[in-house]
Amino acid sequence: MDNKQNDSYANLPDELLEDILEDAPKIADKIKPLFQELEEQKKILHQKLEDNDLICRVGDLENPPSPSIAAVDGGQAIEKSIGADTLIAVGVGVEGLVREDNRKWGSVQYKNWQDVLPHNSESNPKVTRGAMTALELLVISQTPHDIIIADGSHQTPVIGINSLTSMSTLDEPHFQEVTSDIIEQFDLINSLKKTMTNPNIVYMVKYDSSQDIGLSILKYFNLTLDDKTVMTLILNSDEFTKPLPVGQTKKTEQVWGDLYISVSDKFDFRGQRDTIKEELNKALDLPKNRKVYFTYYKPYKWSPAYRIEMKENCAKTEIELAKVLKGVKEQVVSTEIKEPYPQYLADMMAKSISGGLEALRAIVQYQFSDNPNFLQLLTQSYRT
Repeated sequence: MDNKQNDSYANLPDELLEDILEDAPKIADKIKPLFQELEEQKKILHQKLEDNDLICRVGDLENPPSPSIAAVDGGQAIEKSIGADTLIAVGVGVEGLVREDNRKWGSVQYKNWQDVLPHNSESNPKVTRGAMTALELLVISQTPHDIIIADGSHQTPVIGINSLTSMSTLDEPHFQEVTSDIIEQFDLINSLKKTMTNPNIVYMVKYDSSQDIGLSILKYFNLTLDDKTVMTLILNSDEFTKPLPVGQTKKTEQVWGDLYISVSDKFDFRGQRDTIKEELNKALDLPKNRKVYFTYYKPYKWSPAYRIEMKENCAKTEIELAKVLKGVKEQVVSTEIKEPYPQYLADMMAKSISGGLEALRAIVQYQFSDNPNFLQLLTQSYRT
């Protein structure tokens, strides 16, 4: 049986697909009122923001030279074999579209990590996510561009590091060792400090459910959609919201204020546990104290509005803010690509890491070709 036949055999049954599609009108009927209500209110909402001096225009800012720009993203994958799990993570840096003489990199930048660990459905994904976070931070901290776009929010690396350092299995030698190696090998503490303080580093989230504006300045409109959707519909091209400190509602203010990296009591790291914990949490001073700001910027009529998180000194310095907005606009190149070009490309490259995992498995299979028992245990995968 060829691959095409196999693919056909594994597809959804026609009857099931028909049942799913029968409900499409019901789904549309649920979505339509949300957008119709917003469409009817968008002029009023825009005016409300303008009355509060929250609508700004790029044309009113200084016009800086085109900045150099790069984006960084990470990917991870786990191969669950019968005998053990193969873990792989990568951080990828991609330069934006610039003139050849303005290039700072000759090729894609990357850092990678891979390991084999005994089965542990709870801890192995946490180790892999922690490694991916460390790799992303390392690439970000070594990027020399005027603007560096990191994926997500300033909260994102905190979540990734916590997944690694607070594991309940850190009393087991192999998890103790791999965690120590990741922290030390990828200079995690210094990379985090640089990422949280360098004004050239901005975070841009692809999927955003935040309602900081909708539940504060626009709270009396009872909006149900997220801020990114609302701003996409009400902002005009080259408009952006005045940068505000993160945590505009009591709930989100508390979330930012409570940012903390926990290090398990089971983790020793050659007697340096308390020092590591203290240094990691020192790096969070700016976001914890809401010295991180956010804006929504819509570069074109046909583009979405982008949530951009930046350091306070960038948000409050006109030429630095203008540089960020200009850099983002110059990388939004197509209606088909929803993110700035280097962010899109870094995401695509990082998420293709599963291909690297397949290549790694092929080499491992070759190494064990003279021992069929080991070969079956280490390379035959579970379906999940």
